[in-house]
Amino acid sequence: MYQVSSLENYLLVTFKNDVDSLQIMSAIKELFSREDYSKKNDIWVFEAKIANIRHQDLKIFAETLSNTYPPNVTRSKTALVVDSLFHSAIASEFI
Repeated sequence: MYQVSSLENYLLVTFKNDVDSLQIMSAIKELFSREDYSKKNDIWVFEAKIANIRHQDLKIFAETLSNTYPPNVTRSKTALVVDSLFHSAIASEFI
């Protein structure tokens, strides 16, 4: 399960339970559909166990983000926050 929140200076995407590829893609789509996405940086926090994600999925996530990045945006950063070395390794593949 995930939640997308709009805070004053950034968008926060938080995963609290087991995370799979479909949830990450849903979060990406929801983020892109937000009016404030082009103006605010985003932070992704994974407080959950990452399950059912193939290495190929990480490439799809990265391509989706780069191919659908809106033109003329003021935002410039995305941060991933994880709680283990394993999740850090996965995150480095995602970037």
